[in-house]
Amino acid sequence: MLQLWRHRLSVSSCLHCYKSFTRRLSVTEWRCAVKASYLHYPGDEPLSPLTTGQLVEKAAEQWGDREALVSVHEGVRFNFEQAKQQGDRLAAGLIGMGLKPGDRVAIWGPNTSQWYLTFVAAARAGFIIVNINPAYQTSELHYCLAKVGVKALIAPETFKTQKYHEMVMKIAPELQTCAPGQLRSENVPDLTSLIVISDNKLPGAYRFRDVMDSATPEQLTYIQQLQSEINADDGTNLQFTSGTTGQPKATLLSHHNTVNNVLLFGKRLQLFLKIGYGMTETSPLSFASLSTDPIDKVGTTVGYIMEHVEAKVVDDKGKSVPFGTPGELWIRGYLTMLGYWNDDKKTEETIGRDKWLKTGDQFILQENGYGKIVGRIKDMIIRGGENIFPKEIEEFLEKHPDILEAQVIGVPDYRMGEEVCACLRLVEGSKLTTEQVKEYCKGKISHFKIPRYIHFLTNFPKTVSGKIQKFQLQKIIIEKEKLSAENRPK
Repeated sequence: MLQLWRHRLSVSSCLHCYKSFTRRLSVTEWRCAVKASYLHYPGDEPLSPLTTGQLVEKAAEQWGDREALVSVHEGVRFNFEQAKQQGDRLAAGLIGMGLKPGDRVAIWGPNTSQWYLTFVAAARAGFIIVNINPAYQTSELHYCLAKVGVKALIAPETFKTQKYHEMVMKIAPELQTCAPGQLRSENVPDLTSLIVISDNKLPGAYRFRDVMDSATPEQLTYIQQLQSEINADDGTNLQFTSGTTGQPKATLLSHHNTVNNVLLFGKRLQLFLKIGYGMTETSPLSFASLSTDPIDKVGTTVGYIMEHVEAKVVDDKGKSVPFGTPGELWIRGYLTMLGYWNDDKKTEETIGRDKWLKTGDQFILQENGYGKIVGRIKDMIIRGGENIFPKEIEEFLEKHPDILEAQVIGVPDYRMGEEVCACLRLVEGSKLTTEQVKEYCKGKISHFKIPRYIHFLTNFPKTVSGKIQKFQLQKIIIEKEKLSAENRPK
């Protein structure tokens, strides 16, 4: 990892420069006196050079009899030695089907022991794991398979209302007549194998059990050789943990207080709430709260910078801003992705030549190592030339005892360009009115931040992973209010 040497000028050094040369300091020189929003936490220990597959082997050697996985709903338990053995068996089965290191193996389904074993197998054999959301429908699945060239897909036959095998058949009808591992489909030309977690014999598919039992000693030896050849810097690894979004402080405090007052078997429970910030592109966390952080800090920041991570906050020209000043957060370190799959243009837009990754998040970096989200840059509201960050207004509104959750969006306006709209979810039984909300805002926040439009909703549109879709909120409000930036309101 590239180590950067940074030289800061203090105020006294700038004044000394002024006295020495008896000239007036330029704006640029005076800015040197302000500490720029930059942090680098090297950590207490060096980064490990081991791959995930090698860590599986190390865990089996050191803690073989310790539990690695407990799947309560399946009644399944694996210790580390069993996880390695079964993962190797599955990896060998996939190799026997013709897969090679670097091939994409997709897992599509809920949290199960098979999901865990698939991840272990991919890590051991050098496959690239592709995690497909279990709620995806046919068109979404087709896009994912085609986008990254998935060669093998592992999925249960069904889950709840999802009929996975039937959906794959719609995408690749050739499954009906092909032999397992011999799929040749015009719609998904890279996909050759479907492995179904089922006791049934299904058209064109392997059973998961059959694949696991097909290992040979030669294939297991091959896996060991692969692991010895893989270096941490060589492979491409798709990460699949989503970045976190901040919970409302009131929600965190309520959850903390409720759980910590529960008695179980005569003992009072202790809950240690932690919050983190990250994104899929940063594998995933770059900030996380510490175990020693008080609940108030957990509710007002996204935590402390992670080990071996660099972070800085910049203005719209890419210049660092002072600590405590909002700007765009950039991240650099071992955790940043190599790039978007087969999308060089998007990669270049996101990662600079200096390897800084642009998060697109408005952020405040504190000199003590903690950070705070202000909002998404694309969510920023520009009202008559004033830059308004929705997160600030949301946090203010959520301090009201009747407001459970607030989502602030910008909506088009003929005169101002954009206006502020607050969508509020109230405490059950609350009779809060629009006028009361506006009165609550007066004198406490700037007049231009007070929402012009206020809507009370019982729930917000969300993604399958639980993130609120502000663009859907905007569509709902724009249609309801019949708003347009081009037309005068009637």
